[in-house]
Amino acid sequence: SWSMHSVYALLLVAALVVLAGLHLFRPSKLPLWLRMGFSGGLAYLLVGILLGPAGLGLIGRDSLALLDPVLNLAIGWVGLVLGLQLKLRDVRRIPAADWSGSLLQFLLCSLVLGGVFYVFFRLAGLEDAAPAAASLGLAAGATSPTLIGLLVQDAGLRRSAWLRRALMYSNLDGIYAVVLLGAAWALAHPNPRLAAQLPAVLQLILPLSLGILLGWIFHFFLARGMEASRMVVLVVGVLIFCGGVAAVMRISPLFLNLVVGVWLINQSSHANHLYRFLVIYEQPLFLGLILAAGLLWEPVGWMLAPALLCYVAFRAAGKFFGWRLCDRIWPLPGETDIVSRGETAEETRPARSPGWILLPQGGVALAIALSHLQLLGGPGGRWVLGITVPGVLVFAILSAVVAEGRAKC
Repeated sequence: SWSMHSVYALLLVAALVVLAGLHLFRPSKLPLWLRMGFSGGLAYLLVGILLGPAGLGLIGRDSLALLDPVLNLAIGWVGLVLGLQLKLRDVRRIPAADWSGSLLQFLLCSLVLGGVFYVFFRLAGLEDAAPAAASLGLAAGATSPTLIGLLVQDAGLRRSAWLRRALMYSNLDGIYAVVLLGAAWALAHPNPRLAAQLPAVLQLILPLSLGILLGWIFHFFLARGMEASRMVVLVVGVLIFCGGVAAVMRISPLFLNLVVGVWLINQSSHANHLYRFLVIYEQPLFLGLILAAGLLWEPVGWMLAPALLCYVAFRAAGKFFGWRLCDRIWPLPGETDIVSRGETAEETRPARSPGWILLPQGGVALAIALSHLQLLGGPGGRWVLGITVPGVLVFAILSAVVAEGRAKC
């Protein structure tokens, strides 16, 4: 049963989400890494850890089960937003070099991390080492375009060819991660009742068919009520329903909602209105996801420190060398990189290949980790979330420190 201090703590969490959604915290004279902490919502990850069982314990473990509806909503929101960006007419305009380069650096980072942590988990005696390593590798491959945008804005870096490529890579990273997660989940963790009755191909087709069906249902209601108040009820209801379907069918909710989004943006005339609505209200849901990750996070023993160090080192190397390899195979045009100093002075110098720009992680990585914990649970789920949460913090601070130092050069 709930104790009153857990109720008060959850009310405090809700108040923090509302305040952050209203953008009341906008410090302007703090160092860049602190501004990243506020603007990117990372401060609320720390608040979640502080309030949860790993911190002060104001919210007990018996109360965390009530976070499931919030998790379903936040995870589904991430998947739906990703899917609504995949309009075929716009996808065809992406240069082949961007598709190839983004996939190459994503696979390099994910495969290296997945392989390293498979060995690590096996040495640690983890029985479900393969799915945990795969989820962690896919989470590591994802990059946050939102945090890249904050880095660019706060460090004074203006638009250039390499920045356009970094933003393109970071948007495609999340799509690759969710698609591969959905395919792996459908084949490796099918519904036990269906596994003996359906071949592997049909087990992969099943979530696609469910996504199309749910997308049609979404469109049916979407076409009948466009007011903001009805849109809120519709989106919340459908996303929670999709999360329940995903849990029952043992399908990744991220992948299922991505399929729903892809169907809507290519078939429904109301999808653009839905996308604008989701983007406007994305910040509170994103912060809710971050808070939930912090509340659910728990230390996984003394091996967390070497595992986190290994994660940071290999992911940073994978992203950096992946970027450099892509830059060598598909070189950028000879543009300039403009860095502003103060309000008036500017310096122009030849474009470089800053691999660190792909370091920050965000909502997609946390959604993958939370989705794994929610559906599979067990020690593997705790390890995936236990490494991903501090990894998101470390890479946000690391990339902000590098960006700030580069802007002062």
